[in-house]
This record gives sequence, structure tokens and C-alpha cells, in this order.
Amino acid sequence: MDSNHGKDLPESSMQKLPGRQPGEQSLPSGLTRSSIILGLKSKNLDGAVGELVTHALHGAGPIISKSQAITKLIQKRIKSSKLDPQSGVIFISSRIPQLPSARVALGIAPGGLQYPAPNREPIYTVFLSLLPKDYAGTETPVWARRCLGDKKKSYQIKTAPDMDAVLSIFKED
Repeated sequence: MDSNHGKDLPESSMQKLPGRQPGEQSLPSGLTRSSIILGLKSKNLDGAVGELVTHALHGAGPIISKSQAITKLIQKRIKSSKLDPQSGVIFISSRIPQLPSARVALGIAPGGLQYPAPNREPIYTVFLSLLPKDYAGTETPVWARRCLGDKKKSYQIKTAPDMDAVLSIFKED
């Protein structure tokens, strides 16, 4: 998914990221209340990516103005890749030039998202990981794969009635 490592996005269009908003509670590896969308408004994966990029960059300073360019870059990469949702969950990662630290977002679509997946399964949960160009860790954090890959937890997240319920599922992990 990240084979060109951000080569489509001009280096000059990116800015350094500061940390999260002061006092914002952080869950595993940077997931916060502001980076979770309980009810994605989009009906398809392309639209969901736009929502998630904005939430991943929330509190990141001026780079938020580049969210549209980052969204288009990721959408282009998705079209050229073969993403295969598992149990209604899809993981998207993308390396972004000049991004100094990893940023994540989680989107939940209770009604499902349209995406031409090989298994024709709707997508209910999207995990987005934006990574610095030279990031040495795993593309998708292990905690995210472990939690969202667990069918019981994935179902609990998909059907969670509110943000506190979602957060409690991640805190258990």
C-alpha cells in the first residue's frame, strides 16, 4: 500500500507536526477521542478516508491544511492496491513525507461502507495509520491488529453505543 512512500505528495506541501491537544487522553499508540469517528458519514471507502485523515491530523497544527492532498494520495494508493477486509475490518497505512510521528484514526460505519472487496464483505471498521517516510515500526500497530482482528472485540467496537464503550474496549486490550 505504501510502495511509493509519499512520492506523489510534494515535499513542500507538508509541515512538521506538533503533538496532540493538551490534556487529551491517549489510548494505545496515539489513538484519542478526537481520532475516533463513531458514525462515518461516508457510504464508501474513499469518503471515509477523507474523514479519517482529518481526524488523524486533529491537533497537529498547520498540516491539517494539507489533509485534502494527503487524502487524495491515499485514495490513489487504495485504487492501485488490493485491500482485503477481514471480518468487516480494513487496515490502511500510508507513509507521508515530512511527517515526524505516526498518526492514527479509527472509523466505524455501523451500516457498512461500499468497497469492491474480493470477498464482497462490507467494511464496518477502518483503521488508518499515517507514518513518517522513514518509520521503522510495523505498518499497522500490533495492538490495533490484535484488538480489531479479534472477531468479538471487532463486533463490540462496531456495535458500541457511544465513545466511552469504544474506549473501554481498547483499554481492556
